[in-house]
Amino acid sequence: MNAAILAIGTEVTSGQIKNSHASWISTQIDDFGVIPSHHVAVPDDHELILESLDYVTNNCEFIFVTGGLGPTRDDFTRNVIADWLDCELEFHDEIWTELQLRLSERNVNISPSHKNQCYFPERAKILHNSVGTAHGFYVESSGRHIWVLPGPVAELRAIWKDHVAPKLSALTNGKKFIVKKWRCVGMPESELADLTENVLEGSELLTGYRLDSPYVEVKVWVPLSTKADIEKKWLEKLDKTLSTWTISRDEEDIAKTFLNLTLKHAPLTLIDDVTQGLASERLMLLVREDNFGFEMKSLSSTVSDLKGISFDGHACTLKISAGDDARSWSVELKTPHLNQSAYLKFESKTKTNPDRLGRVKTELSLKQAVQWLSTK
Repeated sequence: MNAAILAIGTEVTSGQIKNSHASWISTQIDDFGVIPSHHVAVPDDHELILESLDYVTNNCEFIFVTGGLGPTRDDFTRNVIADWLDCELEFHDEIWTELQLRLSERNVNISPSHKNQCYFPERAKILHNSVGTAHGFYVESSGRHIWVLPGPVAELRAIWKDHVAPKLSALTNGKKFIVKKWRCVGMPESELADLTENVLEGSELLTGYRLDSPYVEVKVWVPLSTKADIEKKWLEKLDKTLSTWTISRDEEDIAKTFLNLTLKHAPLTLIDDVTQGLASERLMLLVREDNFGFEMKSLSSTVSDLKGISFDGHACTLKISAGDDARSWSVELKTPHLNQSAYLKFESKTKTNPDRLGRVKTELSLKQAVQWLSTK
């Protein structure tokens, strides 16, 4: 089963915004055994959109169309889809009533253009948007399944959760795979791939590799029907083989794990004269995230990048100090119950630019700190 993600919008093709929906949707359909074989972006041009729809439906069974469902003049995805289906657009009074109420609650002036969001192809099933005003819709045509989704991230993902994922599950008989991931540093992608393929030789498991500096991500698709057997026979062996270079597994973020473990020791101080501020940047991005939790925000004034200053009186101090050469450094962690230090060295033989080296040192330092904090 192949799928295409068709992004509609001149802002995408002109480079004003990234086509992040293609990446996100691809990861979502992966688990259902659906292969994202086509990523297509097309500007706000009626004829080009029609041509693109012909192309993706000739090549894929599942099509996900994003963008162009707003109230403005350049939001005409619904019109093009109706033309492509050779059907009329229908106005839905109940959607208009609901839309006026929602806009009034948000103190938004209601204009005639908002009525555009109440038109849907007559053959379409409306996918209600629980967080915004642009409802999506679903149609089936000649054995092709087409979902049309709004552009705003929160709205697209809400509709996905409420409508697309359940339908996709029904069409594919549920999730077929789980993707296991290892995020590694210190070994080139080609060498990690060789190691992985040697370990998994004869398993018939699908593998993939992705460079996401400073990481190389190793991915293995595991059929849910045989997950327990495969984990015991193959993945435990792979886990052991990659352990030297592995920073985190699956969806874990080593920096988030570190911050969670230091919550009880807050406030946290970072003393760093090695990573050129990259360690501070890595932690602060998470501290400031709204979804990371209120308690973490209280650390934002105490997590800092400080050069060679001692903070022995603070509850938790992570110190990253220069070593004998550019590829070696020391890590110290002090809490009311811990006083640990280690001398680390980046052993990779490949040439590494200063920015990537700083990020590698950050990740390895956090890994070491997490190991200390996780030891009871």
